[in-house]
Amino acid sequence: MAGKSQSILHRSHRHRLWVVLFVFAFSFISPHALVRAQTDPSMSILPADAQVYLDGANSVTVDVMLVDAVDMQSFDVTFEYDPSVMQLDSFIVGDFVSTFTKLFEDQSSGFLQVAYVKLGSPSVSGSGVLLRLTFSGVAIGTSAITITDGLYAKSTGVKVYPTLQSGSLKVLNSPVSVTGEFSLQGQTDRGGVTVTLGMGETFAEGPYMAVSLNQAGANLDFGGVIPDTYPVTTSQPRYLNVNAAIGKRVVISTATILSPLRLVSGNAVWTDDVIDAGDASLVGAWYGKTTADLEPGQTLDADVNFDSVVNVKDLALVAGNYGLTSAAAYAGWLP
Repeated sequence: MAGKSQSILHRSHRHRLWVVLFVFAFSFISPHALVRAQTDPSMSILPADAQVYLDGANSVTVDVMLVDAVDMQSFDVTFEYDPSVMQLDSFIVGDFVSTFTKLFEDQSSGFLQVAYVKLGSPSVSGSGVLLRLTFSGVAIGTSAITITDGLYAKSTGVKVYPTLQSGSLKVLNSPVSVTGEFSLQGQTDRGGVTVTLGMGETFAEGPYMAVSLNQAGANLDFGGVIPDTYPVTTSQPRYLNVNAAIGKRVVISTATILSPLRLVSGNAVWTDDVIDAGDASLVGAWYGKTTADLEPGQTLDADVNFDSVVNVKDLALVAGNYGLTSAAAYAGWLP
């Protein structure tokens, strides 16, 4: 019985020892480490990528958003931008700090610094819009909207430096219509041709994609496209495609109609953009087959004219275009 009591006593001592060690170790954890575990505040321009149209809706408002502020009594923010591209028309405080009073303002071309303070308590915590800035375009181009300095101060006077995330503004001409006419050799159906205007070279707008309709005349419509220079490509199975390597580009400045183009058929192995022995072999191997002969997951790529059967018409298209590459087939086409 004494042995059992002694065992219980030892376990009790060990328990107290672990508690003491835990408290002792915890006392060495820095309060600053606990603070760092909290979410760091950030100050950012939203939207990060804004745009206006020089010949259209020529103004835009961006927000200066503060996230995860704690005990904010005042704030001070400085911005810079390119005055040759854009101008600051006006600014107002956001609802998050609507009770703050302006303390300081310094504004010049391409520069703004403002400071606001809340008179009295309580201070402000949380997330919200500090400022709303309204810009308009001056000339075609892109300008950064840079937060060069940004901080807020707590009611104790301690200054906090949030992570800063700047933005940008593109000044563009308004979108214009871009249409075209695409057809397919060996068939009357003109629908289903996918044509892409890649990313614009100056303003990085796009890509824009359109699919042709089965109709006479113009059968492709990209809708509104920002004026710029764009690479043109197509993606049509069993045909030679306009690929990126051949470097076809179109300059869009006003409403544009792309030059008509008929895609060349016979490229049964259609990922290589050359009509050669590989295409002839595929047509030969599948000669006489129809779509009814396909197993699940198979395609009838040897049917280069899409009439659901591999026959002499497909063979004639391969033979007639034998040796052609995309570069050669579309050498004379200027979009």
